[in-house]
Amino acid sequence: MFSEDYFQARLRFLAGARKTGARLDQLKIAARGPKGEELTIDIASFGDLRAPKLMIHSSGVHGVEGFVGSAVQIAALEKGIQIPSGLGLIFVHILNPFGMAWLRRVNENNVDLNRNFLRDDEKYSGPDESYAKLNTTINSDGPKALYLAKVAAKILTHGFEPMKKVVMQGQYGFPSGLFYGGSRLEEGPSLYKAWLRKHVGQPERVIVIDQHTGLGPWGRETLFRYGEQVDIGRTVTPMAANVGYHIGGGMDSLTPELFGNARTCVHFTSEIGTLGKLPLLNLLRLENQAFQKTRQIGPENHALLAGMSPQDQGWRERGLKDGLATYNGGLRWLEER
Repeated sequence: MFSEDYFQARLRFLAGARKTGARLDQLKIAARGPKGEELTIDIASFGDLRAPKLMIHSSGVHGVEGFVGSAVQIAALEKGIQIPSGLGLIFVHILNPFGMAWLRRVNENNVDLNRNFLRDDEKYSGPDESYAKLNTTINSDGPKALYLAKVAAKILTHGFEPMKKVVMQGQYGFPSGLFYGGSRLEEGPSLYKAWLRKHVGQPERVIVIDQHTGLGPWGRETLFRYGEQVDIGRTVTPMAANVGYHIGGGMDSLTPELFGNARTCVHFTSEIGTLGKLPLLNLLRLENQAFQKTRQIGPENHALLAGMSPQDQGWRERGLKDGLATYNGGLRWLEER
């Protein structure tokens, strides 16, 4: 089910969606692929989107992380979609097509889209003063050993959890830095948000599952839940146990903004673990430094791909299995209510 790149994944997703009789919408963004290709957010929907129950499964908000989410969606389409009356189902395939096509976690403006979904009443500003004290360390272009030594020194000075919170929760003052949330709602998120408002009603029960990779033990799913406590048959990790900070402008804030009046409104973030936090931070740092200079896909992008979507067969089998189990669990919970 795993694709070689964004373009193969897109073709396979579209073919599967057409085969199952889905309604297809393609949200074209202005940015282009490495060879000038068209880039789109592809949405396949089933059932009645204005029904009392709704499920949304999204992939690729972090571009290069999108391979697992795409595989889950392609596998679900291949199995066939049967939706009972009173339920709508939406697959959002690669919310950050630029990032997946260019093997980046961020979009064409270096924006981390999972820090970009601020509410209409929120300003694009954040803990930039605290981030500024760490900026030259986190975004340095020094060799790996020196970089990790400097990061370790900061951890000893400030503590790991406070430093992690400052770095990863999102910042809005350093456009070329890591975890930059942008200065406005980006084109892709804006198109997606407008599509939802146009096509989706006001359901009574909503489950959203957003697929990621990176965080947690190798090849194992770490599942976070935002909103009400519902049992979809999967182990849920308390936020404080692994993250311990709130991400500003995350996808989890979009769900209650649009569906907060629902009787049940739950957002799940599914992470399939790869490397440890510091090795991943180093890969992100190296990729960002290289891309800022060359604007080309280089070895750093492929290293990031290997860190976010490993070629390891066991990892892929387990990630796909867990991703499908969470998708099926969410769908089954809605069907039984």
